[in-house]
Amino acid sequence: MNEDELIEDVLNQLTLIHGPIVRQEYMKTYYAFNWNDNQLSMGAFALYGPGQFTTSVHHGWILGTLNSGYRAVMEILMKEGMTTKLTELKKEMGRS
Repeated sequence: MNEDELIEDVLNQLTLIHGPIVRQEYMKTYYAFNWNDNQLSMGAFALYGPGQFTTSVHHGWILGTLNSGYRAVMEILMKEGMTTKLTELKKEMGRS
């Protein structure tokens, strides 16, 4: 796949998730990085440290980051007693 095809494929995939705003916001700049060719990562990592598997089965992936952010917002809302906002979060985003 050449660079133009790569950009078009990425834009198509992001548009499926986020809608037409992707193409409106695309600034014609990008940085493509092939993790499979990186000698230090060789694609990705999934090495779990002690106790990590029990906190997230998506360690090292974007979904793990999203889950961490969701959990942080949820904990703040709970600590501050913002039950209405907590209910809204769960309704809008589902459960982590």
